[in-house]
Amino acid sequence: MSDDPAFLWDSPRPIGGQAIRRAQREPSPEPGPLEPKGRDAVLVPVDEWGRILRQLGNLHDAGQQMAEARERAARAETESEFLKERLKDLRDQLAVAKEIADRPPPEPEPMPTWGEWLTRRWLERRKAKR
Repeated sequence: MSDDPAFLWDSPRPIGGQAIRRAQREPSPEPGPLEPKGRDAVLVPVDEWGRILRQLGNLHDAGQQMAEARERAARAETESEFLKERLKDLRDQLAVAKEIADRPPPEPEPMPTWGEWLTRRWLERRKAKR
């Protein structure tokens, strides 16, 4: 095992106590005021950062508006389907009503003669007494 510090930091095996003490004694280089503090950090001007955040906010608002528009469209589609079904039912009812209206009126029953009426009345009373 080498005492080279670069080897110790890149080693997949655990580092021994002597190498840790040596690493603690050596000061780590602090980043300067214009250097990023992490490996993946990038310097961005404040104005640009604010513009980017505003754009993200606008995208978020646009996404919410899109979701609301989709909900309204779904509600409108459902209402449209309901109204189409209701219109179909009303047209069917209208067709039935027209069919009934187009029928000729029924023929009135012929008036019974005096003798027929008297016989029926007598039979009805006789049944009612029993």
